[in-house]
Amino acid sequence: MPFKRYIVASFFLPVLISLAVYEWKLPYQSVPAAFQRRSHIVGHNVTEGDSIGAAVSHPENTIYALERSVNYGASIVEVDVQITKDGKLACIHDTTVDRTTNATGKVRDYTMAELKTFDAGHHWEKYKVGRAPGFYDMLIPGGRGFEPPGTGLQIASLEEVVEWLHRPENEEILLLIDVQINSTAATARSINRIFKQHKFLHERSIVISHEPHILYMIRALDPTISVAPIVIRDMISVGCSEGVVPSLLCFPATLSLFDLLAEEFYYWVLPFFTGSGGIIIHADSLPSTVQFKSWISSGWWISVYGVESHKHVQKMMSLGVSVAPQKLPVYTGGEAH
Repeated sequence: MPFKRYIVASFFLPVLISLAVYEWKLPYQSVPAAFQRRSHIVGHNVTEGDSIGAAVSHPENTIYALERSVNYGASIVEVDVQITKDGKLACIHDTTVDRTTNATGKVRDYTMAELKTFDAGHHWEKYKVGRAPGFYDMLIPGGRGFEPPGTGLQIASLEEVVEWLHRPENEEILLLIDVQINSTAATARSINRIFKQHKFLHERSIVISHEPHILYMIRALDPTISVAPIVIRDMISVGCSEGVVPSLLCFPATLSLFDLLAEEFYYWVLPFFTGSGGIIIHADSLPSTVQFKSWISSGWWISVYGVESHKHVQKMMSLGVSVAPQKLPVYTGGEAH
């Protein structure tokens, strides 16, 4: 362990002792076996400018995009969720509907029925600028090229995604549920309700998030739900730039230290007290190959997103890691190679 990790470990030791003393630690829950049987390609519904899954070729976080991600070879699909005014979970990345629909306003200020009246493909035309028909056929083996969604594509609810997942033709597909920022206890309760209603999700899904308190609350309600934290480099710096981190942590002189502490917190402390059996890591935040192998040998499931080259995709998969490629719409038919 590098010297800096001894410093970080000593910093967090009192925290770990306190958690153990007060029994805040939740029981360990490994991820479902289906995630660990082999490496997977993850169809990641992403924001504008990336090319993971089908979000560039098709409007993100829609059932339409999920179907195309599977067609392109993804064996795991991901959706982002936000809580609605009536306590439902809408599949949308942003806290507002402005970027992806023909409406404006915060997701939490609308009911699910109201969100359904918006066109989820409204801004998608900009993705097609400069692209010839069949562009994706040339890049993605088995791809169907452009199938313009037209109007009427709806924001999906998490319930609808679960129903889609439960179709016989999708029985081999797995799901990542990405709980977005500014989530509350209401979000955790909604996740818990859906898992109670659809028992098969315990074997075919993992709840992931940048927000540790949400993962803790979800597992406190139901310890059989699998969770995994998302780790990115310079997490505090990014949070400061987006205004979601307390200003007390944003002093330039100490920002790099807090970034290091946050990364180590997500690597070591958070899995300890949430009982997490997996971790999602951005390609810019990768540990050493030795650490990867250590995690995998101890039973952890690992997924890396933001991988930008086919070579790196293959390297990650050879280590037993699942991969969400970025700017690389070329899939392997769902098989690990």
